[in-house]
Order: sequence, then structure tokens, then C-alpha cells
Amino acid sequence: MWGFAANGDPGRAKEMFDWMPQRNLVSWNSILSAFAQQGEFEHATLLFDEMPLRDALTWTAMIAAHAQHGHLGQAKAFFSKMPLHHALSLKSMCQAYASAGETGNAKRMFDSIPERDAFVWNTMIGAFAWCGERLAEARSAFELMPCRNIVSWNTIVRSYATSGAALDQTKLLFDWMPERDEISWAILLGAYSDHACLAQAKSLFDAMPKSDVVPWNIIITAYSHSRQ
Repeated sequence: MWGFAANGDPGRAKEMFDWMPQRNLVSWNSILSAFAQQGEFEHATLLFDEMPLRDALTWTAMIAAHAQHGHLGQAKAFFSKMPLHHALSLKSMCQAYASAGETGNAKRMFDSIPERDAFVWNTMIGAFAWCGERLAEARSAFELMPCRNIVSWNTIVRSYATSGAALDQTKLLFDWMPERDEISWAILLGAYSDHACLAQAKSLFDAMPKSDVVPWNIIITAYSHSRQ
């Protein structure tokens, strides 16, 4: 059952689940999550209602799945009915509000999380950045983050690259990165392309690793827009 659930086949997982002579909370949560993550909320809700016992993972599975599918109202409804709010559910609601552009509510959830990991910090930085007018708050959250990873750096560099900030500020953040991946290089290359800085774009393109077609597409677009 767990194999089918993990591979995104809730129908087959449910067949195995129905054959189980005894079902514990782990098996209930697994089949519920399988349906919810695939967006099959009618089946997921029926299972949720049938469950003899629920824990924080049960509630969070429904909240997170609704949030991932853009159903903020349903995520809020499950969150409000939780007997006790745990860190996992708070993180899921922070992500749900951030994805919906409700930065104030995302920050409220963020502030209520007792121990914040890199995921929730990155969520909050992204929420400020996506807002478009809160770049300073995105930078402040980034500076306050106790342990940054590649996602954190890419998020803040992208926020500068897409916000209309001076290009040299984007480049400075890129230069400060302790490590870079293909996304990091593509962000800066895209920024040069958007600003029609062809010389810098070509120089960066020549220096960067090119493991896929993304950098090629960016540089071709840059040259086609300049008609060179």
C-alpha cells in the first residue's frame, strides 16, 4: 500500500488498504495523504470523516494539500477546526497564506511558529519578495535567517532580479553566494537579459555550467530581442 501511495497511485493504494485486516493511524494517514496530494479531495474528505482517530499529521495532510492546490478557504477551515495547532500545521498555513499573496497573515503564522526551519524562513522571504513592494522586508528576513541554504540565496537574488532593483545589487548578492546551482546562474542571466545587458549576459553565459536548455533559451531570447 505504501508503495502505491508514495508513487501517486491512490486508487491502487486504497485497494491494498481495504484488504488490510488491521489498520493503524499510520496506514490511515498514508492513504489520506495519497488522495489529498493528488487533489482527490472528495475521497480524502470521506477518509478523514471515517478515521477513528486523528493526529496532527492527519490535519496537516489536509491543510497542506489544499494549500498546494490553491484552496486557501478549505485550508483555513481545517486549520480552524484543529483541536491543537502544531508546528507542522502552522508551517502549512504560513505557506498557504504566502502562496495566496496574503503576506500579513503569512507573517502572523510565521511569528507563531516556535522553532523555524529553513523551509519556513524561505517561505516568508518568498512571500515578501512576491508581494513586489516589500523587498526591504524580504532582505531583512534573509539577514535574520540563522542558517541559509541555496534556496534562501536563490529566493533573495530572484527577488532583487525581478523587483526592478538596480542590477548591480542583484549581481552583488550573486557574488556573495557561498555556492550556486543552475537556478542561481539562470536568475542572473535572466536579469541581464531583461535589462538588455548583452555583453554581461554573454560573459556570464560563457562562464556558467550548462546542464540543460534553460541558459541557451535565455541567451537566445536576449539576442533575438536585441536583433543582433
